[in-house]
Amino acid sequence: MSVRYSTVILLFVIGFLSGCETSTQSDAVEPASSSPQTSSEQTSSALPVQVVYANLNEIEQYRATLKGKVVVIDLWSTWCLSCLREFPNFVELQREFPKEVVCISVNLNYEGLPDEPPQTYGDEILEQLQKFDANLVNYICTDESEAVYKKLEFDSLPAVFLYDKEGNLVKRFDNSQLESPDDEFTYKKDVIPQVKALVDSK
Repeated sequence: MSVRYSTVILLFVIGFLSGCETSTQSDAVEPASSSPQTSSEQTSSALPVQVVYANLNEIEQYRATLKGKVVVIDLWSTWCLSCLREFPNFVELQREFPKEVVCISVNLNYEGLPDEPPQTYGDEILEQLQKFDANLVNYICTDESEAVYKKLEFDSLPAVFLYDKEGNLVKRFDNSQLESPDDEFTYKKDVIPQVKALVDSK
């Protein structure tokens, strides 16, 4: 009996120690959610659409930090039909070049009315961005729109500013001097080919 009893105790101790070792190893494994995802593993729907309030100088300061990237800045408003028509192509551009290009949307709904500060338009703008699944760098400009037009020297929306990897302004697209509606710029026809050329340049 004493031998059997000793054998049972020994087996119990061995089993207990084996169980402790297995538990320690499993605790050392990182959860799947903490593992970094590659761009192909990430889905745009998994990321929340966000907006930031900033003035034009602050937006420009951020752009200046993006050396080595091709930067596309799209100025738009929720009342601009041409802006809304082209915006999905802007979003798709960022998806096509997630590492080489930074797409920045700048909303210009704010017109400087004292009883309608920039925050007045926040919900409307965010709702529109969510419809487009616009997981970009999204700004709501806190400078009134006319001041932005004057400073950047254009007078109609949409407007797109394209910067090369060195931070130089390469091209401005806008529809301020159209001879006919057919001359309106589009992402597929005008912007994306130039972005691809800048991405491929050394």
